[in-house]
Amino acid sequence: MDKFLKQILTFLQELTINQKVLLGGSIVFVGLAVWVFVRLIGGGDYKTLYTGLAPADAQSMYCRT
Repeated sequence: MDKFLKQILTFLQELTINQKVLLGGSIVFVGLAVWVFVRLIGGGDYKTLYTGLAPADAQSMYCRT
């Protein structure tokens, strides 16, 4: 594990300022994109549209996607 951390630190120290900014911006962008997708997927607020329908009426309804 120490070798791995040393390799990461060496890698980061050898980057130029522009590369560090680009790497940091990319990490922030990916984090925000993941957060947006999680919010969109988990944001469904489902409610009952119709209640008390006769079985024949309920059977005749369908939803096109």
